[in-house]
Amino acid sequence: MNEVDYDEADLMEIDRCEQSALCGAENEQDIDMLPCDGEKADKQRDDLDVSQGLVNGSFATLARKLTCKAPLSYTHFPQIANRGGGGVAVYVKNHIQVCEKEYVHNVTDLEFLSLKVQAPVSALIAAVYRPPDYSVRSFLSNLGSLLDSLEIMDCHPIIVCGDFNENLLSNAGKPILEMFQSRGYAQLITATTTEKNTLLDLIFISQPQRCLHSGVMNTYYSYHNPVFCVVSSNSV
Repeated sequence: MNEVDYDEADLMEIDRCEQSALCGAENEQDIDMLPCDGEKADKQRDDLDVSQGLVNGSFATLARKLTCKAPLSYTHFPQIANRGGGGVAVYVKNHIQVCEKEYVHNVTDLEFLSLKVQAPVSALIAAVYRPPDYSVRSFLSNLGSLLDSLEIMDCHPIIVCGDFNENLLSNAGKPILEMFQSRGYAQLITATTTEKNTLLDLIFISQPQRCLHSGVMNTYYSYHNPVFCVVSSNSV
């Protein structure tokens, strides 16, 4: 995992990652452009905006990038590690104070990045990617270990986002969704996120009452559309 600065020339690199996430803080004035349900206040309030996928150039010039490449993520699945592609990236606005949790106890064979947002709001964020040929059983075991580690940090909300390659609009079983729900998480995205009208890109949150607004943004650069949520800085 590494951290580097990037500029607008790096935007297409985001599209080459199988899943990416960004976090940034906005004040109430900026959030007003979204149909959020948060009550307006006279004073400015910081909110956390968590998104997946492409970002525009104005954001790119103000952000830094954290990456986790697929070959470094797998110990017991060399066929996934060595085939190319995959990986996770997190883009963070420069004024956001974050601490990357680079080594998470008992978590192996999982493409993820986790970080603790320290200011101007507090949150734990994990970006996760599950390749479509990675068995759900093995994935759930390692994802469960990640959630165990995040939950003992006692920092909320916990937000887990990514391309899980589990279509929530299909009639098939949804073991990934069921595992999150059994732990008290809510899944925020309800609209299709891909060109084939599937819902693969998900955001799970441990305190859904903190979410002011969430949804899907339209882009023309990727098979997947970005998903986002706006989280209140006020603890509930």
